[in-house]
Amino acid sequence: MTDWFHLMLLFTNSRTGISTHFAQRHFGIAQKAAYRAVDRVRTHLALLEGVRMVGGPGVPVYVDETLLNGVRTLSRSGKGKAILMGLTDGDVVTTAIIPDRRSDTLFSVIDQRIRKGSIIVTDSYNSYKRLADLGWARETVNHSKGFWVNESGFSQSRIESYWAVFKRMIRGAHLHVRRDKLWKYVNAFNFCYNRRMRSHETFWDMISAFPEFPPKITPPKELDLVPHRFLDS
Repeated sequence: MTDWFHLMLLFTNSRTGISTHFAQRHFGIAQKAAYRAVDRVRTHLALLEGVRMVGGPGVPVYVDETLLNGVRTLSRSGKGKAILMGLTDGDVVTTAIIPDRRSDTLFSVIDQRIRKGSIIVTDSYNSYKRLADLGWARETVNHSKGFWVNESGFSQSRIESYWAVFKRMIRGAHLHVRRDKLWKYVNAFNFCYNRRMRSHETFWDMISAFPEFPPKITPPKELDLVPHRFLDS
């Protein structure tokens, strides 16, 4: 039991995440046992984080997508890719795994994750053009013309800095991840990242609740970062 709580403490205090090999060396256990322990703690964090809503009336929400390399598929290759969509109001970040960058896909995430009345800040990607027609206030930062701050003073730096830290975690500790477990890595990272301003409370938040684990967790579909049946846990 002491080792389990020690591993949880390491998870909440690591900037680059905890890998199976690190746990194997640190605790002096077999690789399979280390994999099970690390996966269990990561799943616990992912379920606790759930799906967040961001923004509010008059609050800017910064939206961006990124291509994540090093995603393993069933062929066991680490050369696959995944598209992630991030949304943040500056304090809280929520992330979705999406199948493509079409407007219908992006708008679906926006409707699910952003509170009405928010100001959506995006780049000049064409798929966002219809946001105003759908009733959303929008600010655009045109990166294609070399602008990083628009005339109203908005930029994408808050969501872009999140991507930099997240990718550093993937490259530094894991190199590549399995596609069916990617939602765990993303949500577990967000659990700690969203508490970065009160990191001394992260461990206590982690052990404050223990959602029930089913015998087998079915990987969520695209657009569903956490299976819906876990959201009330």
